[in-house]
Amino acid sequence: STSISSSTSISSSTSISSSISNDDDNDNNNEQKKETTPISALTYKRGSNGLGLPPALTPQTISTIVATAPAVAPKALDITRNFYSAVITKSPHLLAFFNPAHNVPISLHQPKALAASIVAYATHIQDLTPLLVEGGAVEAICHKHCALGIF
Repeated sequence: STSISSSTSISSSTSISSSISNDDDNDNNNEQKKETTPISALTYKRGSNGLGLPPALTPQTISTIVATAPAVAPKALDITRNFYSAVITKSPHLLAFFNPAHNVPISLHQPKALAASIVAYATHIQDLTPLLVEGGAVEAICHKHCALGIF
């Protein structure tokens, strides 16, 4: 039996934004007002609309995940190693999104993190609230992906 665990922490929140300052002579505190505008280099439409995906998992799909999770969990690291190897071979430009110290796809750092996430989601598919704790892995994953412009 293989056990996979991953803990991810982010020391500070990262945001991609542009600050635009406007002088306001009438401001009682003589401070500048700032407007924050999100910046993204993405040109494609975000989301899954039009991809033929259902709006939610069906009860049958959830039952399948619950039934297969114990069989998939011991193979999760093999699955994610193959995934990263295939993705990077097909699209080497994606290496720019990974920390070079993690040496994707050679290092096990990223495959272990993804495998742990898959096992955690499959294990808690009927109630994801244990994964949504403040400062937890889901929050860290969201911060990292948003910081990189991966939505």
